[in-house]
Amino acid sequence: MTDTGAVATSAAGTTRLRAFVQTVWCGGNLAELPRFVHPDVVVRAGTDGPCIRGLPAMAGAIRQAREPFDHYEMSLVEAVEQGSVVATRWTVRARLRDPGLLGEHLRALAGELTDLLWLGFGGMSFTTFRDGLIVQEQTESNPATARAQLGLPG
Repeated sequence: MTDTGAVATSAAGTTRLRAFVQTVWCGGNLAELPRFVHPDVVVRAGTDGPCIRGLPAMAGAIRQAREPFDHYEMSLVEAVEQGSVVATRWTVRARLRDPGLLGEHLRALAGELTDLLWLGFGGMSFTTFRDGLIVQEQTESNPATARAQLGLPG
């Protein structure tokens, strides 16, 4: 995890969230999820997106998000904590494992332009903690950004 230090805080939830991002999202250590996440966690992706319920479903969603990449770096750009909620703005920088995942027109260039394998996208999340564990998260991002970088339709 890269930390740009835009907003520095030593609040407990923010500290836990940074450790979670470093260990689970960046490190891919899904065995550590119970250390950070409540078994009955609820995660909502966007207002119309899927609702993930429970630790196994969250593990599956993280595994699926990381799977196409051989390098995955998430950075918390800003973090503001109030009560049990931590609001964050984050970015992801990731490198595709397989150039075959690129759209047809970009795939032809992948051998010459290796930077095509790197994607970047961002979003924001509102993460609620109870007893030091993540119990709820609402995340907003634009999946069309990553699809456009892959050369895929909307």
